[in-house]
Amino acid sequence: MMYWVFLNRKNEVTRYEDSLLPGIIPDRIKGMLTTKFAEDVDICKLCDMDRHAHPIDEETGIKYCTILFCDVVKPTWNVEDVL
Repeated sequence: MMYWVFLNRKNEVTRYEDSLLPGIIPDRIKGMLTTKFAEDVDICKLCDMDRHAHPIDEETGIKYCTILFCDVVKPTWNVEDVL
């Protein structure tokens, strides 16, 4: 999966692009990482990340919850870097 997210590192905004090998996000939980799932279970109202960028799958356009995505994927960027 190819994804992108806007990051702010050292006061420089960049569109960060990365890819994940198949299986990094198990199919059985992939749907539970989306912003739609987070909104459906009302966890978005507890988080201020909705005003920030979200990781977006380039192929499907699906937005992922930044916090849940980071918990599963462990990317090289930090949640604090997300613009």
